[in-house]
Amino acid sequence: MAVLDKQVEEALKEKAESLKDTKNETGSDGSDATEAKDAKEEDDEEDSKFPKDLEIEFGPQKDLAFARRAYRIANVPKKRYIAILSQTADGSFALVGKGSSGVEIDIFAAQDYPSDKFDATSISASTVVAFDVSTDRDYVSLIRSDGSIQVVPNKISSIMSACRDPDVGVTNADEIALSVWPALEYKQMYNDAWRMLRDYFYDVEMHQVDWQAIHERYLPLVERCRKREDLDDILAQMAAELSALHVFVYGGEYNSPFSDDSKLTDAHTPASLGATLQRNIEWKGYVVKEIALRDPDFNLLEDQSVYSPLSDQALRPSGQKDCKL
Repeated sequence: MAVLDKQVEEALKEKAESLKDTKNETGSDGSDATEAKDAKEEDDEEDSKFPKDLEIEFGPQKDLAFARRAYRIANVPKKRYIAILSQTADGSFALVGKGSSGVEIDIFAAQDYPSDKFDATSISASTVVAFDVSTDRDYVSLIRSDGSIQVVPNKISSIMSACRDPDVGVTNADEIALSVWPALEYKQMYNDAWRMLRDYFYDVEMHQVDWQAIHERYLPLVERCRKREDLDDILAQMAAELSALHVFVYGGEYNSPFSDDSKLTDAHTPASLGATLQRNIEWKGYVVKEIALRDPDFNLLEDQSVYSPLSDQALRPSGQKDCKL
C-alpha cells in the first residue's frame, strides 16, 4: 500500500507541475489558451460539411427542468387509471380513470413556472366511450355513448369544458367520408402477417426456408385478391411453407350469411327460395318448376339449418307455413 500511495503522490505532483507550466506560458487569465480553442473551433467549422445543421436547439431552458417534471410524475394520486388522454405544452396532463360513477377525467393543471405544483380536478365522464389525440397533438376527440363526437383544442381548459358539457365542440359526423382501398389493406395485412412469423416464429436453422423468398412468391397473388377470403387462403399457403403445427389463419371481415336475428334474417345477400322459378305472363307471376332438396351432408351453416323454405310439407297457398286458410 505504501508503494501505491507513493506512486499516486508522484503522479499528482507531475500533474500539478504540468498545469503550472501551462499557466506560465498562457498568462494568469488563460487568454492564449482561449484564443487557440476559438481558432480550432473555427477551423473545425470550415472543415465540416454541415457546421450549423448539427447544432440542436432544445428550446427554453425552463422546459427541461427535471425537478418540474419528476415532481409531477412522482406525485400523481393513486387511482385506477386507464390511459393518458393528453399532455399539453405547459406540462399539464389529463388521465382517464375509473371512479365510483364510471369513467372520470382527472385533470392535473400545472401552475405557472417556476412552481412545481399543480391543481387536480376530477370530472365525471360516464358517457365517454372513446378518446384520442390528433397526430399533430393539437386537438383532442371525445366520443360519447350516443355517438356524438367532440373535437376541442388540446388545452386543459378546453378538455375540462368538453368533459363537463357534452355539447361543446360537437362535430357533424354525418358528413365524414372515409376512403377504403381493400387492395392496400390486404397488402398491409399480408406484410404484417409475414413479419410476425419472421420475428416471433421463424428460425432459419429449424425450418430451412428462405422467408424473404416466400414473401416475394406470394405477394403477386395478394395484389389480385378481391375479397377477404382470398387473402386468408394466401396467408394459409404462406404459413404452410414452414411445415409447422399450431400456425393458424382465422378471423376477418367476413360477410356472415346470417345476422344475429333469431329468425335467421339474411343480412348481407339477397334472399333465395331455393327453387327454380319460371315467369308466367298469363298468371302474372312465377311458376315453381323445381325445389332444391336438402343435402344431408350440408345442412348447417354457422350452426343454422340450411334448406329451401318451399320444401316444407305444409304450406299455405301464399307460401307461409302451416295449413291455415
